[in-house]
Amino acid sequence: MGKIKIGFVPAHRRPFDEQWAAQMRRRCLEVLSKVEGLEIVCPDEKLTQSGIIQSDSDAEKTVQLFEREKINGLIIGTMTFGDEVSALKIASTFANLPILLFGTKEGPFKPDGGRSSDSFCGTLSISSGLHRRKIPFIFMGIVFPEEDIFLTGIKNFVRTCSIKAGFTGASIGMVGPRPERFETCISNEDAMIRHFNQRVVPIGLLDIVHRIDSLKSNDTEVQTIVKEMSKQADL
Repeated sequence: MGKIKIGFVPAHRRPFDEQWAAQMRRRCLEVLSKVEGLEIVCPDEKLTQSGIIQSDSDAEKTVQLFEREKINGLIIGTMTFGDEVSALKIASTFANLPILLFGTKEGPFKPDGGRSSDSFCGTLSISSGLHRRKIPFIFMGIVFPEEDIFLTGIKNFVRTCSIKAGFTGASIGMVGPRPERFETCISNEDAMIRHFNQRVVPIGLLDIVHRIDSLKSNDTEVQTIVKEMSKQADL
């Protein structure tokens, strides 16, 4: 499988500091760009102001971007408080995909005593909205993107999205009939079709043996498969 495409929602809410939000967005994207096998899809400064999401209009544009790019998962991060309505609009559209939520740690107080961010509270608002809509999600915590927990959490989430992308719509080979005394081997093809759009492809063991016998050891396709296997296992 190629790279996993994940949509990134850098959420912001006025009147908190938009420059701080844009800075946190850049810092997150810098770390995300280092994750192997991950392709991040995120609004740029041409699509939304400062490349962040803070309104219904931003949400609609972002939904269209994610649909066009056919994302495999969704990451929502509060760069400041995070506008919950726009973030939840996007999450509701992609509720069938794995969703990761995190908040960024809040910056220092301003000279006037105000704050650049209130991401902890905003993250609570978005998480309660997801729970209210019964949308499953993973919560990664309140972090700075440079912290190890952020990178570890993203890598684990990429693996989750990869498994989901490979599992849904898969064609699954079933070799021979199940052993008569092993009821645990039964499968419900009807449920697999309904829930996961999967197709079970049955084949007899003797058919496989005959096909193997007809192949030569130097067959190009066989050699390609052997080389791929050798990268993952001791052959």
